[in-house]
Amino acid sequence: MGVAFSLTNPLNVWKVNGVNAIERSPRFAPDGDPRLKDEPSTLAFAIFEEFRAIEDEPHSLAHGRTAGGGWLGHTGTAVQDPLFFLLHANIDRLWAWWQVEKDRLNPASEESYSLQGSTAAGNCSTLGQAALDTMWPWNGATRPTDRCRPATAPGGVFPAFAPGVFVPPQQPRPYDLIDYRGGASSPGVGGVSYDNVPFK
Repeated sequence: MGVAFSLTNPLNVWKVNGVNAIERSPRFAPDGDPRLKDEPSTLAFAIFEEFRAIEDEPHSLAHGRTAGGGWLGHTGTAVQDPLFFLLHANIDRLWAWWQVEKDRLNPASEESYSLQGSTAAGNCSTLGQAALDTMWPWNGATRPTDRCRPATAPGGVFPAFAPGVFVPPQQPRPYDLIDYRGGASSPGVGGVSYDNVPFK
């Protein structure tokens, strides 16, 4: 995928694979309310099994209501829309905020992460989500050895990091990354911080 943009105003000349502009058709008026779950109701969930509901709302609904038939509304093209990165950064921020507010940083606790263990063989729909599953593409899994994966695994292993900064394992698992701050449950991993600055 070829992306072209201006460093001074990326959205002004955004171009992906030769297509100028951004394909988007919101399902609400520009000055309307998209009616997505707000922060207080998102942060009110007590355990991860409840918190997982953000996958549908606000996450999936934000994709669909913002893009309609445009890029953001389809898995294969969502990343072509620069709004994708803003949306997913906010989901990460909400999750980090919820984890700290509810003290849900222990990866071995179902209250912190309910998808414990490993995904059953052949279950492609949840592969990579269970706590002990290695994450693709860093695990290098490809077809035909793993029928749930594409023929190639781009990217390879994580690059080396300088000592003292975020150092994920070469084949990360969700378990390794739940405690993003690098506490006792994830020694040597983490040290990440999320700003929670109100938007005005």
